[in-house]
Amino acid sequence: RCMLHNANLGPEYWSFALIHAVKIYNMLPHSATGMTPHFAFTNQRPSISNMHIWGCRVYAKKLGSRPNKLDNHTSTGIYLGHAATDKNIVFYDIHTRKIKTSTHIVFDDANFTVPAA
Repeated sequence: RCMLHNANLGPEYWSFALIHAVKIYNMLPHSATGMTPHFAFTNQRPSISNMHIWGCRVYAKKLGSRPNKLDNHTSTGIYLGHAATDKNIVFYDIHTRKIKTSTHIVFDDANFTVPAA
């Protein structure tokens, strides 16, 4: 609930938050085994190089060519997690209000869409 509230998203995005929370949990050491569940399952050390804060702002390159050379050609969205591969992400486009997938992204981990008080 905290992740959804912090990203200012409704309960329909619960599955994305749950998948991200499980991914984080699997990269933390377990007290009984002394190793991460990811390492116990794959026998490889987990990499956090592509982990980002769930609900942070993302800027994704739009498909196709630009109408004019200096026009803005990006979509602004909210990070929902990775797709099937670690190269693609799933994000919520705040202008079209649709869930999209993109490869060419810039993450703004310091910027959140915290709701107004």
